[in-house]
Amino acid sequence: MPSPISHIKQRTDCDCVVATVAMIANLPYRAVADLAPDTGKGKGLRAKETHRLLEVATGVRWRNPRLVYFRRLKSFCTTEDTLVLSVRQPQNLLVHLWKLPMRHCIAVREGQIYDPQFPHTHSIDSYPNAKWMPTIVYRPVDMGQLADIQRDNEERFRDDRLWGEILIS
Repeated sequence: MPSPISHIKQRTDCDCVVATVAMIANLPYRAVADLAPDTGKGKGLRAKETHRLLEVATGVRWRNPRLVYFRRLKSFCTTEDTLVLSVRQPQNLLVHLWKLPMRHCIAVREGQIYDPQFPHTHSIDSYPNAKWMPTIVYRPVDMGQLADIQRDNEERFRDDRLWGEILIS
């Protein structure tokens, strides 16, 4: 049985990957931020960097990032597995040609969406960004190993003063 995920809010417009990985690993935000590569001001992490950060922070192997198009976010919310998704704003074709849509990183598990942009989790029915489209999915190779790491980290960092900055969901 997986450990509860502690909801962590992102600190800047470009650190959604760091906050999402911290949630998935059950680690304090600062611990994951220290592991993340420096991409320069105002830039988020790319798919390879996200994949590497997931593996380093969790200590678990993750499958190579898989491109997914033409699937609704809701289709990923039915699994009991913990998934990390890169999602993008839906935009019409004319807007897409001159401006790339915003990308964002979230986690899903058991019908709950863990979006670091918001202060708490959402079900798919109450999620304000439910129409956003998944573009990349990250899956751990061994879900049981991830659950063990989550439980270990939850216990290890339970009293850490950095946890005072998060909301438990």
